[in-house]
Parts: sequence; C-alpha cells; structure tokens
Amino acid sequence: MSATKVILIGTGNIAKTHAAALKEVPGTTLFGVFDVNAQAAESFAREYGATQVFTTLEAAAASDAHSVHVLTPPDYHLATAIPFVQAGKKVLLEKPVGVSTAECNQLRSAAQISGAVIGVNQNLVFNPAYVKLRNAVMSGSLGRPRYLSYIYEAPLRQLTGKQFGHWMFREPLNILLEQAVHPLSQIVDMAGRVTEQSTLAEPPVGISPGVGLHNACQVSMLCERMPAHLRFHVGANFTVCRMTVVCDDGVAVADMFANQFHTVARGAYMDPIDGWQAARASGKQMATEGFNNLRDYALAMIKLKPRSDAFYQGMKGSLQCFYQDLQAQRTPRIDLEFGAHLVNVCEQVVKSFKPLDAPAQAASASIAPTGPLVTVIGGTGFTHPETRNDYARAKALAVHA
Repeated sequence: MSATKVILIGTGNIAKTHAAALKEVPGTTLFGVFDVNAQAAESFAREYGATQVFTTLEAAAASDAHSVHVLTPPDYHLATAIPFVQAGKKVLLEKPVGVSTAECNQLRSAAQISGAVIGVNQNLVFNPAYVKLRNAVMSGSLGRPRYLSYIYEAPLRQLTGKQFGHWMFREPLNILLEQAVHPLSQIVDMAGRVTEQSTLAEPPVGISPGVGLHNACQVSMLCERMPAHLRFHVGANFTVCRMTVVCDDGVAVADMFANQFHTVARGAYMDPIDGWQAARASGKQMATEGFNNLRDYALAMIKLKPRSDAFYQGMKGSLQCFYQDLQAQRTPRIDLEFGAHLVNVCEQVVKSFKPLDAPAQAASASIAPTGPLVTVIGGTGFTHPETRNDYARAKALAVHA
C-alpha cells in the first residue's frame, strides 16, 4: 500500500512538531507545504523533506495528496480548510476546530456534500499521564467512576510578554477556545458530552485601558457518564494541570504538566494499614515516574533517545490515532462533532463572563491642551482605540498650530 501523502498548511512553530511526529506515524509521508510566506514555505520544505511547495490553497487542494493538516491561526481555520473539505480530502484541524458553532456547521455541511473526513488535533487527550488514568478508570479496577475534578492553572507567556495583539485577547470567547479546550477535551473524553453546565466567572483583569481578560472561572457540568467540575485560570504563577477521578473503590490522579499518574485504591485491611499501603504505593508510583521523566529528558538531550516529552508524545499520539482510524476506515476518535461540542461548551461559558468595570471618566477640559506634541506608540503591537483617538486629536491640533 502506498504511503498517505500529507500537506501541511502553515509553517509556524506547531508545523515543526507535526512534521517531526509524522516521521513516526507509519504509512504517512510529508508530501507538500503551503504558507502565505513563500520563502518560509521553501525553507520548511527543505528542512523536513517535503517534495512540493504550493503557491495557492486551490493548487494544494487539487493535488493528489490524501490528507491535509490545517495549522493556521484559529480565525483562519474555516477559510483555509474549506477548499480541502470541498475537494473531499482527509482534514486534520488544529484546535479549536472553529471559532463559533456557525463555523462548525459550515464545515459539517461541506463535508456532508463532499464526503470529506474531518478530525481535530486535541493533543492533550493523548497526554501520557491522562492515557494511563483513562485506561485505569475504564478497566474497572477502581470501581465505577462517580465524579471528575480538574484544576487547570497555567502561566500565559503572551500575557507576561504583553503581546496584547494576540488573537486570544481580541474577544472574551477566544481565551476559552485557545486555552480552555485543552482541559475540556479531556473532560469530554472521560466523562462524556456535557448535557448541563453552570459557570461562576471571576471578574476580568485589566490588561490595558478599557480592555479586560476573562482569565478565571469555575464550571460545573453534568456529563453523560459522570458529573465534572473545572477550575480554569490562565496567567497563574504556578502551573497545575491535574485531573482527579473519584471511583467507588479508589481515586485516579493524572498531572499532565508533570507527566505523572498515580492511584489511591481500597485495600483489604483496617483503615490505618490501608492508608499506609496506599501512601507507599502512590509514593512509589510518583517517584518512579518522576525518575523516568528525568532519565528520558537527559537521554533525549544527548541524542541517545528520541524526543519523549509529554507534549510531543501527546502530539504524536494524536496524529497516530487519526491515521490509524483512517486506515481502518473508522470515524476519527476526535472528530468534527467532538471539536464542535467543545466550541459550544465554550460559547455557553462565555455567557457568564462579567463586564470590565468602566473607569471613572475624567472631566473634559474646556480649553484645548497646549505644549509639545507627544505621540504614544503601541510598542507591544497593541494600541487601544482610545489611544488611537488621542493620537488623532493630537495630530489635528498639530496641523492647526
């Protein structure tokens, strides 16, 4: 059987991971690339061995490639993917699948007409620690699962770097589509689709004059298999990405960032002995996984072992699952419907977001300002509308001076 020809659309940082992971996916080959920056596309193709560099999306869609990975910014997903969906290709979109339910509906309609298959790269579903937790819970060894709790506290480098022009800061929904879909993808995979939800949103934080970031909320959900609760907070000082599933006979815990998994299970002895044995077993699990992570990192750094960090393993696992499903002619495990459901959950959460408190308005000056003209430039790439208005007024004053 000939190898599946893959095209990457977009050659940014995430494309490098896709290209590296594809080398470890049996039966696939990097066939071509496209980027609006032709020079970047040429350089990427040379580095990763792609044989074709396309100058238009239409040319790429008309090629004999079998599948395409859409790696453009989220607000370009629909426009980028549609030519390939209409051509009946196998399409893997980076998360989120779309920026609204309406966009997801457009993709669905186009796929129904052409027969295209759409998957979504929700790589955290394939995080090694989560996979161990899922296997343990699904095996029934801990009894029936009753409740899921998730804490997602993560730093945000774009916030620290004051990159306020980033897509995730443009609309309140965007931060959820960019960040919250990670824990939500695992919650839905483990607990099932959300049937009812309630959100308690914290007040937004001001990141520039008149602009707020809705960076923290608590979401309670009734899901098909069990209830779940999510604590979501980005811009945190300490990283926590931890899922806990409470079962009838024990508890399973996965820490995605630390790449560790352990259980606390019911024993056959009196409580003090059970407590000691459970602590000893959990400690042994955590110590072993911590050492394995350190060992694998060191071996990878000196090139004695392939890259095996949790992020890369999750990406590789996602791609492998997508192509295994295609080869078996199954619907992708993480398909359009899965991704569209996450978008809908985020849309429901954002309805509970509180507005940013309006700043007190300064008394307007009755006399036109005098003195030297000062121009304020958005050094971080972000200039607030009020700043632009101030600049326009200052420029008008200078013209009439």
